[in-house]
Amino acid sequence: MFKDRVDDESDVIIQRLLDAGAIPHAKTTTPEFCLLGSCHSRLWGITHNPWNLDIAPGGSSGGSGAALAAGTTTIATGTDIGGSIRIPASLCGVVGYKAPYGRNPEIPVFNLDFYSHSGPMARNVSDIAAMQNLISGVHNRDIASLRERVVIDTRIPSRLDGWKVAWSMDLGFMEVDSSVRENTCQALELLRSLGAQVEEVELDWDESIIDATHHHWAHGWAASMDSLLDTHRDELCDYSIWFIENARKSTPQDYLDSIQTAVRMYDQFGPLMDDYDIFICPTLMTSGVPNNSTWPENEIEINGKIRKISEEHWSATFPFNMLSRCPVMSMPSGLAANGVPTGIQFVARTYDDQRVFSAALAYEKVFEKPPYKLDQRINSGG
Repeated sequence: MFKDRVDDESDVIIQRLLDAGAIPHAKTTTPEFCLLGSCHSRLWGITHNPWNLDIAPGGSSGGSGAALAAGTTTIATGTDIGGSIRIPASLCGVVGYKAPYGRNPEIPVFNLDFYSHSGPMARNVSDIAAMQNLISGVHNRDIASLRERVVIDTRIPSRLDGWKVAWSMDLGFMEVDSSVRENTCQALELLRSLGAQVEEVELDWDESIIDATHHHWAHGWAASMDSLLDTHRDELCDYSIWFIENARKSTPQDYLDSIQTAVRMYDQFGPLMDDYDIFICPTLMTSGVPNNSTWPENEIEINGKIRKISEEHWSATFPFNMLSRCPVMSMPSGLAANGVPTGIQFVARTYDDQRVFSAALAYEKVFEKPPYKLDQRINSGG
């Protein structure tokens, strides 16, 4: 229903990039209302993954991820309310950054939704840092934007001696594909080779955080499009209809419970991070996300078997929208058996952007050395 709409102003982070001299040359695809971890809609059809055309490039910022992987652009932007920067970064073998809430200004009203973030995507960490240094900082239309401005230092640490790295493979409750597990373990070994002390930790998280996330989305994201179900139902994608109808079942008590769930998660994660510099986990639990994946369940391949599961069962991104003040970088970790990249997340203490960037820069330097280098096109744009 918005196919003919033309906006009369640019998003604040886009405008800051334009003011700095960035050259816009394409507007990339998303699923309708940015609702999926894949990238298809009735208006634009299917966006494919350059690594494997049968696999989704991720979503919702799937067009940005695909453009970066194909070498048609050097930088791109994304939004992230449940992983929409990091999911395509992982599936497309590029880098995506979810800054802590308030670091990058947003347009009202979702500037007041602490799950919601806008941020940079690129093919290397230095370009992410260059973008982040331009787009962050207070904005007079975003009351949640932080006055404290962090300028990222892009000097690459030669070693990570003295660093303590915590890791969890499954966040306590997720099934992990063997390719993802193998590549994550390989990434952890690289961090050990840099001198970091790497320790596995246990998280007392479970599937209840999935319900909490959906209840949070119901009272903001879904509510913002609720009236369209009655006025434009025939023009909506099936997944938009399901998302709105499911959200209508949520109650104010459910919303309060979702916030209390986030509090319980941080009651464990916050004290845990007092003892560690960085937390590592996979970005996604699979690389087998089909192009037509949708709500409410997807047929996803994990460990050679097709699982009919919701998106949150194969994506490890949304917990860190719940813990929104933690900065998170998705970095490539290798290739899966189907030729699609896998990724890992670097998570730091709240508002400690620099620690994420320093760890990612050090990791990127050794990851790009053989035999860990991904397909040459990722780095050459070929």
